[in-house]
Amino acid sequence: MNKQWLCGVAILGLLCLSGCSGAPSESAQTAQAQKQVQSISLRDSEHTDIPVHTDGVQLSALQIDDATLLSCADVQKAFSWLKWSVDGEKVTLTDESGQTHVLSANDDSVRVIKNSDDSVSECWIDIQVLSDALSLRYLSDTENQTMYLSPKIDTAAIPSGRQVPVLMYHAVSDQTWGLEGLFLSPSDMEAQLKYLTENGYDPIFFSDLPHLDQYRKPVILTFDDGYNNNYTDLYPLLQKYNVKATIFVIPSSVGGQYSMTAAQIKEMADSGLVSIQSHTQDHKELASLSADQQKQQFAQSQLAIARMTGRIPSVLSYPSGSYDSNTLSLAPEYFDMAVKSRGGLWTVQNNFFEIDRYPVYRDTGIHSFQTFIH
Repeated sequence: MNKQWLCGVAILGLLCLSGCSGAPSESAQTAQAQKQVQSISLRDSEHTDIPVHTDGVQLSALQIDDATLLSCADVQKAFSWLKWSVDGEKVTLTDESGQTHVLSANDDSVRVIKNSDDSVSECWIDIQVLSDALSLRYLSDTENQTMYLSPKIDTAAIPSGRQVPVLMYHAVSDQTWGLEGLFLSPSDMEAQLKYLTENGYDPIFFSDLPHLDQYRKPVILTFDDGYNNNYTDLYPLLQKYNVKATIFVIPSSVGGQYSMTAAQIKEMADSGLVSIQSHTQDHKELASLSADQQKQQFAQSQLAIARMTGRIPSVLSYPSGSYDSNTLSLAPEYFDMAVKSRGGLWTVQNNFFEIDRYPVYRDTGIHSFQTFIH
């Protein structure tokens, strides 16, 4: 037999043994490992997705039986301060202040999904349980099958005794109608904003108050009613000087002859310069309403503003400065703070539903303005 032919057969046999044996190749081993550690997702099941708006970021919750679940990883996209971990049957959440909250994974309100290698793939928590643990305000819009989550203002963290000037404006325009005194001229508005920026003042939102220690000269600028000139005349000035302001809108007036549109309100809220808050639904004097009527004013305005901005309002402005004992009892169910129409310089003394403001009118000169904020 030809020796050369026998050598060829031997070589082919060796190649077959090395390439066709039962031992998997390197690529096959990698594929097998990937299959073993493949993530299991709760979204793979047939469940109803519900949009959840969380201060400018839209998430998706899962409706499973009677539970509405949010992914911890998804919530982290909206609130970067959130930290979460899973240890056995315990889920630990860490909020913005560093406080930890331990939840049990033994009931339907918390679901931990693991890979086949026992590593954690997903963590899902009932939206109500999550909002309670992290001190978030939760609002369900059943009509539109939408939900909203927004951080509450941690009033306990606001340094007591600090003085914060809160200024009350209304319209900003030279085209006046109705009560002319409510219309600050754009030139005067600009002069005031310029003074603030050139003299080291920090215009802040109410939500910034827990961090007052970061501001040497804080001031809060508020505008009641949501007039359309707040968009056409005020907003460009806020952009020019990079100044924050709070606008209290009346949802029933939105889109009316003298009011901002929903699109304008949304644009301003998304800018980071404007905080949209509640002036009640219809601007009715609260002291003249029953407790149930007041609750309707709060709830309706809260939902309407959330629908427009994707954010739940946390501050209320009393229409015409009117409120009573019912108001002081009921408003905290919906809001974290409320402002009056007068009162002067506000000193933090656990009086978060009777916050004083300096009214700024058309005849308020720059010298009076300076007196208010010093």
